[in-house]
Amino acid sequence: MQIHRVFGLAFVLAAFALGCSCGSEEGALASNGIDDPCPDDCGGNCTDVSNDPDNCGACGSACDGATPVCADGQCVPSCPQGTLDCDDACVDDRTDEENCGGCGIDCPQGIECIGGGCGENGGGDCRTGEVDCGGGVCADLSSDERHCGDCDQDCGAGGSCGSGVCECVSGTVDCGGDGCFDLSTSASHCGDCDQQCDDGRGVCESGVCVEQGDVCGDGQDDCDPGDGVQCVDTDWNSEHCGECFNQCAADEICNDGGCDGFYTPECNCFKAACGCEQDFICCDIEGVGTGCLEDDECP
Repeated sequence: MQIHRVFGLAFVLAAFALGCSCGSEEGALASNGIDDPCPDDCGGNCTDVSNDPDNCGACGSACDGATPVCADGQCVPSCPQGTLDCDDACVDDRTDEENCGGCGIDCPQGIECIGGGCGENGGGDCRTGEVDCGGGVCADLSSDERHCGDCDQDCGAGGSCGSGVCECVSGTVDCGGDGCFDLSTSASHCGDCDQQCDDGRGVCESGVCVEQGDVCGDGQDDCDPGDGVQCVDTDWNSEHCGECFNQCAADEICNDGGCDGFYTPECNCFKAACGCEQDFICCDIEGVGTGCLEDDECP
């Protein structure tokens, strides 16, 4: 009995030595051990929608095509000066504990990233041509979009800094305090600054707000949770059955816009010796297979 207690205690101590991933009401610890609650929860995945290319600005809003990277919650062609492109996420390597001084350089547990270096003094004094903007941030005021001409003078999404003056990159337009935008694709500045596509016409194509039905065509709906396009047939899609985001249960399939019970028997239900339960009919359904459907007729 005494031996069992010793081994039990050793197991508990080993578990704590390896690190507990337990949650708390005050938020989880960041990967480097600094008390930093999860910025955004997207379907159970902890992320930061300000620079996550798969969840840019909102969960499920992915960057692709001509604007593959995410900066400040906006999909842009490339990362602004003063930030690094780390797997299509624009990060400030002077303060990012997981990319401190370069992509993939992770500060040890409990150590902050200051001025591009891990530790209390971080990267030390600012490099030649840079200014200390506080909080361990060193910036070149002539080219840093977040500190353009002066500390904390941010050029906004899509902007660039040249000779200490904010300017827009080619193909984008300065829309005041909001930043620089491509008026041909921006749903918030479509065709002109502050020309926003409303909820019913949330897609901007060639500077014109387009109704979602026109984007997907007849018989399909746009069920993308962000500003992108995800065309689905809600008559037969079990994740969007009858309407977007109406998901059928695990033992159901989408049948003509409604969730109906469905199961696969151990034998071929078309054979007389097998068959289906009462109120179910044996069907061979494209994309699903042969099984028993809770309906009067097969689709």
